[in-house]
Amino acid sequence: MRQINLLPEAYQHQMRMAALKKTMIVSAVIVIVCIVPVHIWLADGVKGLKNELTAIKLSRAMPELDKVRSEVTLLRNERNAFVSENQALLEIAAQRVHYKAMMKLIGDSARNKVWLNSVTVSSQKKTLEMKGKAYDAQLVSEFLLEIKKIPYFNTVDLTSMQSNTAADGTTITFSLTCTFE
Repeated sequence: MRQINLLPEAYQHQMRMAALKKTMIVSAVIVIVCIVPVHIWLADGVKGLKNELTAIKLSRAMPELDKVRSEVTLLRNERNAFVSENQALLEIAAQRVHYKAMMKLIGDSARNKVWLNSVTVSSQKKTLEMKGKAYDAQLVSEFLLEIKKIPYFNTVDLTSMQSNTAADGTTITFSLTCTFE
């Protein structure tokens, strides 16, 4: 059977387009209504599978993780034992920088005033003893004031000072004791 359509061509085209749009919209709605719940269901399934896979990987890795933890604990115990056995050496190493700076400041203070015969450091008592000579008691006094300005020393005490007369002149022999941090 043949159909004769007497409607104008533009109207026929418009009607075909409207029917096509309607078909496309209905198809899209059907796809969305069917696919979105399936997608959500699959996403939940994938999440569950990922969680199971992670649990399996962790259960396989647990023996290795326990081994690593025990090694770390062993190393920490060794480090703590080393630190406790060598605490004095570590303190001296930490103070080495202070000693170097301290000696430089003492040398700068002694320049053109006194000469030092000995410098003795006791790290356990945290003391420094200096013995030296000068031509004048005033120079010893100036040296003492300079040493008191050194920030590393808590106290500076003049423990002895003695005048010595010889054929070539008078010298002052002195001894200082300083405490430091």
